[in-house]
Amino acid sequence: MDNYLKLQLGDPRSSGPKHCSFVRELLPLKEINKGSSEFFVADNSKGHYHRSVCGVIDWSVEDPDGKPIMDETKQYGYRLIVVFFVPYV
Repeated sequence: MDNYLKLQLGDPRSSGPKHCSFVRELLPLKEINKGSSEFFVADNSKGHYHRSVCGVIDWSVEDPDGKPIMDETKQYGYRLIVVFFVPYV
């Protein structure tokens, strides 16, 4: 994941196996500083035979001090959400 924003992406969260059966994270999610890249590895071989890997990952959009960027009402913070589905044979 490349972060081209002038803001950082913090508080990473993943759907884990909740939405995609047996998906497990082999490398943990990390915060992504502005102008940098990070990667994660998800696997679906937890003793089950599946032909795909999928999930949802999201990060909080934060200012340089690590404070979440809030909406106009100051009730909700912005999050970058990535949904993925990779079929393979």
